[in-house]
This record gives sequence, structure tokens and C-alpha cells, in this order.
Amino acid sequence: MHDLVRLYAMEVAGRDVPADAREAALRRLVGFYLRGAYAAGRLLYPHRVDIEPAACGDGVVPPPMGTAGQALAWCDTEYVGVLAAFRLAAAHTWDDAAWRLAWALDAYCLRRAHLADLVEIWTVATRAVDRLGEPLPRAAARWRLGLSRAIFGERDGVLGLLRTAVALFARAGAAGCQAQVHQSIGLVMSRWKEHEPALHHARRALAMSRTLGNVNGEANALNSMAWCLSQLRRYDLALPHAERALWLFRGGDDPDGEAAALDSMGYIVHQMGRYREAIGYYTSAIRKRRMIGNVGQEPDSLVRIGDSYAALGESCHARAAWRRALALYRRQHRVSEAEQVQARFDGARPPWRPPRPSARHGPSRAAPPQHPVDRPDRAAGAHARARRHPRRVQGSEPYGVVRAGRPRVRARPPQPLPVAVRDHQIRLEAHGRAPGGQRLGETVVAAGREPGEPVHLAEHLGQHRAVASGEEADGRPRFEPGVPGVVAGLPGP
Repeated sequence: MHDLVRLYAMEVAGRDVPADAREAALRRLVGFYLRGAYAAGRLLYPHRVDIEPAACGDGVVPPPMGTAGQALAWCDTEYVGVLAAFRLAAAHTWDDAAWRLAWALDAYCLRRAHLADLVEIWTVATRAVDRLGEPLPRAAARWRLGLSRAIFGERDGVLGLLRTAVALFARAGAAGCQAQVHQSIGLVMSRWKEHEPALHHARRALAMSRTLGNVNGEANALNSMAWCLSQLRRYDLALPHAERALWLFRGGDDPDGEAAALDSMGYIVHQMGRYREAIGYYTSAIRKRRMIGNVGQEPDSLVRIGDSYAALGESCHARAAWRRALALYRRQHRVSEAEQVQARFDGARPPWRPPRPSARHGPSRAAPPQHPVDRPDRAAGAHARARRHPRRVQGSEPYGVVRAGRPRVRARPPQPLPVAVRDHQIRLEAHGRAPGGQRLGETVVAAGREPGEPVHLAEHLGQHRAVASGEEADGRPRFEPGVPGVVAGLPGP
């Protein structure tokens, strides 16, 4: 609605509609959004502690939604309206509806990383529940306000809010909520690098969840313990906890928890030096988080998968993951995390790119990049690729590459390069330019050999005009037959 139309509607309603009718209509509007946000929150996070929605009045029909995808789509479309309804309820001191709207919006704001809005919502809702005076709403509001402020990057007063929430839940006899607050305290202290106290709170949450028979709470506590143990470099204990948590999350159909456990397992095996396995876990976690729309935690996994790629020397993949994470952090106004990713960019070695050819000086004669055989950290990957692609044979010399069918030969040192014949023949071409500037295109065909029988390039190239050794008087290239060796001293294509 246009602003002028909205102002006109407000003026007409204020002049022609009685006050009690206006209030009843506004309450129905707030009730509609409360019902919709409540139903969406239940679908987005079904394992969270539940509350009963407030009465919404006659004629309020909740929007139809049956899956988490439909709930997320409804929240994406109606988020501005729900936020306006919350502010309207707070302005009219409809405290019960205000704090229930805050509770219903909590799961969506965390999933979509509306962190600034979430801090504002729970700050207002805390004042509303204080006016109500009920113990459970007061405890829930302080729990979620402390957690949202910690995730947003604040520290002042966070632990005080969470400890007050634990005391209020204990006074009200809500042991399940108390266990979840202990887990939240562990999460906050782990973010602050206080891993021993965080592990203590995770253990308390695990003990209370097992006593209550809360399987989802047990899985969350196990995953928190795995993360704290990994930060303390006790990987032999951390990995079994994460695997158990993953098993419980999958049994309870909790994709959010499953993604968190996969991310923890990726971090643990990365620290154990199993980088390729870590990439597999991170890939599964990122795919799961994208499937459920969890953009709040997706950049964390992207940063860590970039670290695993960087440890393997695959800087292009690492920088691509970090670039995506940096964009998400900046979009979510998470300044400290964005600065850490930018520091990774500044410290990473950029991938090698050949220099551009100059029109003035002809093709570039810069040395080619170092071959994987000369790089010990990439030698294993090069041999694995050679086994996966049998028609591509890597030679023992760093500048020789032979391909069956239509191969290419680039070699600096004039030494024989053993290759295997495929399909009873191999065609070799020398590409580049002779000293006079003419293009080379000499072809050598080695036929009559059995497949797999070694052939030395020097043996066959020596029988043909394949080596440019100088210039004739008229500037044409001079080829000397019978010279053993591969094409020497010529740039690549």
C-alpha cells in the first residue's frame, strides 16, 4: 500500500470508525499474524519447547501450511507484516500477544539471520513479560534475549540473562527448558573461547536430557560436547560424541541438528589431518542447510570447507567458498566474522594464472607453472588423477604431457619421455614457434606397437624433422633430422 493511501485510510478510520471497532479489528489482525507465525515456527523447529497460542478472537483463520518449506515461504512473504504486528501489539501494550509473537518469530529470525531484528524483538518482549509477571514467560524472554545478543556479537549482560533464566525455570519446575538454557550457555562460552566451562554446561544439559528422556536434547548436548572437546584438541573423544549425535538427529528427523553434527564431524576430522573426508562432511552440512534455508549457519560451514581446501593446496576452491561466506556475513552485518574471512583472503596465495600475451612482443615465454610431481603436497593427487584417467599419461619430466589421440608435447630438457601406446598408435605434435617466428606443426606417428608397450619419444622424434635448431639465411626455421630428443627450447602453445 502506498504511504498516501495508508495515511488516508488511517484518517478515515479514525474519523468514521468507533474506537472499540478499530481496536477489535487491530486485535484480529494481530491474531491472524500470531496464528500464522505460531504455525510456521512449529514447522520450522518442531523439537523446541512449545507454548500455547493466545486466543485470537472470532473469525481469525490461520493460513494453511503443512510443510517446513511452506512455512518458510509464508514467513519470507509476510515477515514485514508480522514484524509490524509485533510492534503494534507492543505499542498498545498487548503484552501477552507481543511476547507470543516474539516466541513465534524466534526460529525464523535465527534461520534467516535477522539478528538485529531478533535482539530488538526480545528486548521489547522482555519488558512486556515483566509487566505480565508470569515466571515462565519471564524466563523464556531472558533466555532468548541473552542467546540472540550473544549470536549478534554482544557480551555485556549475556551471562546474567542466561543464569537468571536458569533460576526462573528451576523455580517454575521446567527441567526441559533448564537443560536447553545450560546448552545455550555452553554455546555462548564456546564462542568466547572458554571451552572448559562450556563443556561443563554441555555435560549438565546431557545429564538432564537423559533423565527426562528427551532424545533431541540429548543429541544437541552430545554435539555441543563434541565441539567443546574438539576445541580442547581431544579429538579421540570428540568424534564418537558427534557420530552418536548424528545418529540421534537422523532418527528424530531433525535436519537442523543433522547439519550441525555433520559440521562438527568435518571440523574434527580436519584437525586430525583427514582433509578430503572433512570436505565430504562439510559438503553434506552445506547442502542440508541450504535445503532448509538456514543462511545463518551456512557461512560458518563455508569458511571451514575453504580451510580444508586450502590445506589440500586447492586454492581456487578455497577462495570460492570464502567468497560466498564473506558475502553472506556482510549481508547479515556480522562484522567480526567478515573480518576473519577477509584475513584468510589476504593471507592466501592467489592461484597461478599465465601472463597475458602481448601483441607487441608476441606470445609469452614465461615458465609454465610447477608440475604436481615437483610439489610434494600435490603429488598424491596427481597420481590419483592419472589412475582415474588412463588415456592421459603423465611423464617423469615436469614439462612433458602426452595424450592419446591428439597429444601435445612440451618439453624443455632433451631427455626421453617413456609413454604407453594406446590403440596401437600414438600421434605426437610439437606446438609453438620456431626461432624465426613460424608456427610448428610436425607430427610423429608411432605405429606397430602393442598396447602398453613403452615407446621413447627420442627414438621416434629422432627419425623425423622435429627439432628446430636455428634459422636459414632467408629466416625460415631449420630442422635437423636424426637429432634424438623432444622439442627443446620452444614455448608451449
